[in-house]
Amino acid sequence: MRKPLDAAKTLTTLFTECFPGDDLKPFHAFWEKTFALMEADGFFRPEKIAGRSKNLVHNATRFLQEARESDSDDNTVADRLREYLVTEQLLSPALDYYGYGSADLENPETPIGFYRLLSPFPQPPGTFSLFAPCMASMIQRILDGATLCWLSSSLVFHKYVTQDQMKQFELVAEKMHHRFLMTVRAEKRADAARDIIACIDALKSVDPFFPLLNSQVFYEEGVRFYRQRQKDFYVSSTTSGLLIPEEFYGSDFYYPGITRDFEPSLFSYRNYLRFDECVKLRGWCNHLMIRAAEVFRKTAAEPKNPYRNRYFIDGIAEAAAGSARHVHYQYDVAGVAGALQGSYRALPDSRSQELYFEDVKSLFAHFYRMHCEANLTLYENPHFREESTWLTLAAGSGGSSILSGRGKERKIVHGWKLNLKSLVAFDLALDLATMFASLSPAFKYVLDVKVLADAALVWHLNGCYDGVRAEFTDSRKLPRFADAQDRFVDATVRRLIGV
Repeated sequence: MRKPLDAAKTLTTLFTECFPGDDLKPFHAFWEKTFALMEADGFFRPEKIAGRSKNLVHNATRFLQEARESDSDDNTVADRLREYLVTEQLLSPALDYYGYGSADLENPETPIGFYRLLSPFPQPPGTFSLFAPCMASMIQRILDGATLCWLSSSLVFHKYVTQDQMKQFELVAEKMHHRFLMTVRAEKRADAARDIIACIDALKSVDPFFPLLNSQVFYEEGVRFYRQRQKDFYVSSTTSGLLIPEEFYGSDFYYPGITRDFEPSLFSYRNYLRFDECVKLRGWCNHLMIRAAEVFRKTAAEPKNPYRNRYFIDGIAEAAAGSARHVHYQYDVAGVAGALQGSYRALPDSRSQELYFEDVKSLFAHFYRMHCEANLTLYENPHFREESTWLTLAAGSGGSSILSGRGKERKIVHGWKLNLKSLVAFDLALDLATMFASLSPAFKYVLDVKVLADAALVWHLNGCYDGVRAEFTDSRKLPRFADAQDRFVDATVRRLIGV
């Protein structure tokens, strides 16, 4: 893995090459100045990393204690997570450092106005900050296109900015995306994107532990999780997007019969990189924009997870399709059945139910095929315990893992990314593991006293937590009927829905 400062310099060069033009020079300068500021501040020095990480663990302890003892709703918990935990990771340069003034904050055509809107966490009016662990992802997000950039803008900005400003923001994102497509030849785009992503991965590997501020960042880091050089990946899910259409497409964007228009495989990164040629993907983006506008107009709420399908396809399916990695995926069979039955029965007529049944089959068939033919192993867990939801994504022999805390209906409320090697390197593994053990009795089952004494989290055998490995051992591995896939999929969906 390259050094972070080297990765930052390479990333600025790649950004300039892939998004050229005099009109984008202010954006090139923005990233050069931002990374220069981090270098001057010593952001990547070991003592700086260790210091802010220890403070972060302390603040996280306070947060988790309050979260356990509080009856607050899930949104309040998420807001408090940001309040407690972003401070140590924020870069808040003076506006004149970039050569701008306060008026430029409201102008999405300037870099600070644009990236303020693209920030993964809400910022009050008149302020500009960068959440350091996630900021480089804003470069990568342009590759997803203008629609997903618009939808990833923090909810708070929809309350504070005008429609004209949001339209300006969308136009700038569209211009940058179009510039990439016009500059980089189609056959070279995958290589260019891979180089950009590799630099971002290097920058994100430094911090031992940081919070995932919202669902977008959670799933963004989830995709990154599967790109690690590990042999095995272990995933635990309560209501799985491998079977539940609303979880895959996003509840605000799903409609019965959606798989006829937008099949699951559509959402691969390869298709996004040929956005100019992919008519269906452009149609999906139009659907997102129309539905998002309707949701916001009716509820003034942020649309739920318009990007989650990328996690399932770019993350799980992409990893399982290769020969070097194996994904072990277990789901709570009772949770999945309950969600499917609830949605099916709530539909207004038999035709809608038929289409919903068809969508579930189409979605499950996509991943069951990989279970039969690729490196994806599916498990049904008939006794999913509360502690099963803590460790959501676990890597096989090191790397990073993702923990999650859940609220009502067992939905993820807050998440945490752990970089094992950095935890050990900065002597933080013992502090962090002890914190979780003391705060959550359910989490103690994944900890081992002897290994804690060596200041390392429990990674035994293939490198997974003992508790996680036990969960998968106890789960029911789905049979592989390579020559009767359709029949098995139909029978499984009928059993889960109860028809």
